[in-house]
Amino acid sequence: MTTSDGTVLGSTRIHGTAPRNRAFTLVLLGDGFTAAEQTAFDTACTSFVTAMTTTPPYDRIGRAVNIWRVNVTSTDSGADDPVGSGGTGATARTYFDSRFGANGIRRLLVCDSSLVLQTAAVQVPEFTVALVVVNSTVYGGSGGSVGTYSLADGATEIALHEIGHTAYGLADEYAYYAGGGETGHDHHPAGEPSEPNVTLTTDRSSVKWGWAIGPSTPLPTMSNPDCATVDSRPSTAPAGTVGCFEGAHYYHCGAYRPEHNCKMRELSAPFCPVCAQVIRARTKVAENICALTPARDAVYRYDGSGISWTRIGGPAGQIYAGAWGLVATNPSSGDLYRYLGTPDDWQYIGSAGATFAVATDTVYGLTPSRDAVYRYDGSGASWTRIGGPAGQIYAGAWGLVATNPSSGDLYRYLGT
Repeated sequence: MTTSDGTVLGSTRIHGTAPRNRAFTLVLLGDGFTAAEQTAFDTACTSFVTAMTTTPPYDRIGRAVNIWRVNVTSTDSGADDPVGSGGTGATARTYFDSRFGANGIRRLLVCDSSLVLQTAAVQVPEFTVALVVVNSTVYGGSGGSVGTYSLADGATEIALHEIGHTAYGLADEYAYYAGGGETGHDHHPAGEPSEPNVTLTTDRSSVKWGWAIGPSTPLPTMSNPDCATVDSRPSTAPAGTVGCFEGAHYYHCGAYRPEHNCKMRELSAPFCPVCAQVIRARTKVAENICALTPARDAVYRYDGSGISWTRIGGPAGQIYAGAWGLVATNPSSGDLYRYLGTPDDWQYIGSAGATFAVATDTVYGLTPSRDAVYRYDGSGASWTRIGGPAGQIYAGAWGLVATNPSSGDLYRYLGT
């Protein structure tokens, strides 16, 4: 129940190669794992890393995310599970005092958030977000200043959902609070929610995610015909449609979500385009400046203070950088190489192009003849054609744009 019920053993970086002071840093801390159960905690952390790094959009953010494991022992296994909220009545002496049943809802799993933040700051001072892994098979989790999740079935899905709250300020998109049968949740009260993925308006000119809504998509896109209950119908719009779907933020009516389904509504679903864009935009990545010497015989990275630079690579024809990372062309062949974070450690990722552009989640290339635009798939030397002829391409956190080679008109890539 207190810090006398356990010991902090130490921290280990288990994923990522970004500079520690310039990365999105996630810390996983264990609670309810005894000294003899630390291997189980290690395994849970490995499972989380696998799930996160293979789930869009994290699968393209890659090494910009550092993940640390903080091993903590507890006197007992598990967590408190009060009878009053439908639990077994079990109690457990754990370091972070994890417990189910907050607000009378058994699945709402909370802990001593202040102690978690203090511990994370000591172990990994540059941490961005802390997530507590609770050693219980009872389903539960929560988001807030600290995220929590249990080891119930679908544990990593719970974790990714809760990170949506804790790291990115995303709202729950489901239309109930305590299971769907509660009263007082028919109509959302007045006042626009602050979260970026729910809204009370269907005005095309002011909806938060208007950039993602097609001009022919009706608003509202889907309305709840019976505000006395959750609308459980399948989508009436084609799959992948972004619009305004009624039922969100714990209310049956009056609040809208961007897509019919999303991981912030149902764990098995992918993140919708709006939530994915928020994640990409708010995930901190390494911020530095790189330069090519006047003779083009070496690439250097600025060290962050004074006039100190570090040599990280040899000759290059051109360098391109962005949130996704740094790439450079071979001065002889034009082949493209990606910098992997350690001096002289570069990976071949593709053949020559007329030009390249680095965005938040990948790098784009224009063929030597400028007759097609390609997107790097994220591994090996695999690329996907995404567009036809272009005069020039430009990319950044907002996305990719290209000019028409004849008129010079500007076009934005919409993701497909």
